[in-house]
Amino acid sequence: MPEPDELVAGLAFLAKHLELPLGLPHVEHFHLLPPNVAQRGGAEVPLQEISSSLASHIRYEDKLFLVALTSLPRGTPARIELNSAERDVLVEVDSDAVCYPEVVTASLAHEITHEYLFSHGAYAESACELNREALTDVGSVLLGFGKLMLRGSEVVKKHMESTEVLRAGYLSRSEFALLFEIVSTARNVPRAEREARLSKEIRQELHRCRLRFRRYLTPRAYGPSAKDAARDLSQQIASLQGKLATIKREMEHLSALSVPGILQRVRALHKRMHGLQQQAEGLESESEPRSIGYLGLADQLTDTVSDLRAKQSLMQDIASKTRDIVGLLKEWEFQQSTDERFEEGIDCCGSCGTKLRLPQGRGRVKCPKCGYSSVVDTRGRLTAEETKCPGLVDALWSKLLGSSSADH
Repeated sequence: MPEPDELVAGLAFLAKHLELPLGLPHVEHFHLLPPNVAQRGGAEVPLQEISSSLASHIRYEDKLFLVALTSLPRGTPARIELNSAERDVLVEVDSDAVCYPEVVTASLAHEITHEYLFSHGAYAESACELNREALTDVGSVLLGFGKLMLRGSEVVKKHMESTEVLRAGYLSRSEFALLFEIVSTARNVPRAEREARLSKEIRQELHRCRLRFRRYLTPRAYGPSAKDAARDLSQQIASLQGKLATIKREMEHLSALSVPGILQRVRALHKRMHGLQQQAEGLESESEPRSIGYLGLADQLTDTVSDLRAKQSLMQDIASKTRDIVGLLKEWEFQQSTDERFEEGIDCCGSCGTKLRLPQGRGRVKCPKCGYSSVVDTRGRLTAEETKCPGLVDALWSKLLGSSSADH
């Protein structure tokens, strides 16, 4: 089962790729099949009408969906032959499934969304972790079929001696509920309107979703202030980069004292910062004042800040503990280092590793290769000459203690 953040990432990707920042309005209802249509036969005509209405809702009328009844494997209400080159697209519906009109309608919505995403290149360009079927379910909610998918996601029929359950789509009802609530919140759909003509069970599922996933359902995350929030995000990134620069300066000293892996962790954080920085800059340039895409970005920032704080605490703890072993360090045979990162005025980009010429003291530098703009701090750096001097340990230690006391 997909994680909630994977569903959110898929929704944000499709909103941007399909240029639907808030999705399409929810489809309220269609004329479903009469209860006895399976006995009377001739279900293809109403199914054809439903598929045409669904395609018209998403303005996809250049395709003609031809619906045919056939026998499909159990648990497969419908399937489609994806073909972006032809106008006519065949959709097969299981003849036994017509007894479940909610499932059939939702399955038609899923298959039409399948063709829509396929013809718009969404599968080819998707970088999210969802598979095609799950991404199609996400897309169906974005395109306005959320209520249909909620109704058809779980239909129970009780017989005299057994209970039969049939489902449309590949996500669970709770996952459809989360996606439906996100799109509804983004579009400012009133609660009474979003719950209209839904069963008691579905309304209860939506209520549980609102209680569990409040972090995704804040209206201000999609409002006109999203661009202001993106600018605030850029400022937060700059602040975090400053902290990384301070940590990196101190960790270079510790790395020279054979404390491995710290700089690699800092560079990994820089790569994450670079990705967030690019997304924030992209969002600031969006023409639409509201967008679902900001939600995934804000969520990533929250996780990155928490991760940075945890790693910063660990690194500072390491730095403080090394002060207790000064005497032991002086007994070590210190190997002379010609590491290029101690070459005066030269460092590597935190994101891609390209060599950069640094400014004097504390400042900002932009990588000409990947475009990552970050804060650097060269105050108190070891020069190449200092790494070769006999009193390196003492010089190193005094610089470490001096920089630490100055920062605090």
